[in-house]
Amino acid sequence: MSFCYVIDLGRSGGEVTLHPVDKAFAEYWTEHSDWQLTEHVDSGFESDEQSPPVSVEDPEDWQALPQLASVYGATDDSTLTVHEITLNGAAMIDSGVLIPDPSLGFFPSFARGECVQEIELTDAEVKADDSQRLHQSVTAQANQSVMSVRTLEHGPFACAFLRSDKPFDPEKLEVGFIGTCFQQVVNSIWYDGAPLELVSSDDISEMSGIHCEVGYIDPSEPLLGRRE
Repeated sequence: MSFCYVIDLGRSGGEVTLHPVDKAFAEYWTEHSDWQLTEHVDSGFESDEQSPPVSVEDPEDWQALPQLASVYGATDDSTLTVHEITLNGAAMIDSGVLIPDPSLGFFPSFARGECVQEIELTDAEVKADDSQRLHQSVTAQANQSVMSVRTLEHGPFACAFLRSDKPFDPEKLEVGFIGTCFQQVVNSIWYDGAPLELVSSDDISEMSGIHCEVGYIDPSEPLLGRRE
């Protein structure tokens, strides 16, 4: 007998992007609240006339700023859910990946059954920390003033499929993450020592806003930036 599960990763999360900004801009906004900075950024950098320009180019949209790094996914304050599933058609699970019948189209058809487990990601066992690897890609920008923009989204953000000859055991679940001083983002799931492939969820995340902070790249820390 085999058991098939879909593991939905998180209901809260989004994308954290790091953008280089002028030092004067970062120093000015260090003296103000994050919500005031967010309002200024969201207004196209127009709500505070006293603010120094964000950069020499002084764009009207934060998305036009150069990007040093980007991390996307569910945050570690989310809840992971596990449902037993019934597969339709000739779909099957092979090595943690759902293989669809070609007649089902790109997304295979399956039905979520009973929720067998809800796990707070803060309680999950940590398998891998990819913070250092990602941090190494920005250390050349040591002490660069940066602004982080975090999109506030409602997921789920990804899912993984599991076939097991035994019922789901939460003790065998582990997660990997990328840590920043702005947000912890889960980027991998492991079960019984083996990684499960994360695929796009059959649901679409919805963005409710953004949150901005300023800091700088600190090469001594395995983080994408440090708060001033």
